[in-house]
Amino acid sequence: MLKDAGYKKFDDVDALADRTPMWDANWAVVKQVPEGGLPLAYDDVVRLEVMKKDDTEIRALLTAGSPVLARILQRDADCEKRQQGEEQRRAKAANKLLDCSKPTFEITSETWRIDAATGTSPARFMRGM
Repeated sequence: MLKDAGYKKFDDVDALADRTPMWDANWAVVKQVPEGGLPLAYDDVVRLEVMKKDDTEIRALLTAGSPVLARILQRDADCEKRQQGEEQRRAKAANKLLDCSKPTFEITSETWRIDAATGTSPARFMRGM
């Protein structure tokens, strides 16, 4: 947004640790010096304190109306929903394994009769007596 307005000099500083922001897409601005709305020449340096969007501390520093915060909170909710679904699936699978109310196999017995071979006829196997 600042680049689109004609500003060219930025000092990106990690607000949390000694990391170097390499790819803008996974970082969010949590503080700007000078603050927005103050007069600024196009050749002045704008200091942007940034944090990775995955940093848990970022939630406390973003304003309530921030679209970045809204996306982070939506991502958190989606992740929580997926985790709950996975836990329910695992619990259901575990309960299915422990459910002894329905037999998982059936034991049957059968009787076979064997007629001995005679002459040129082979032995015959017949179910039942």
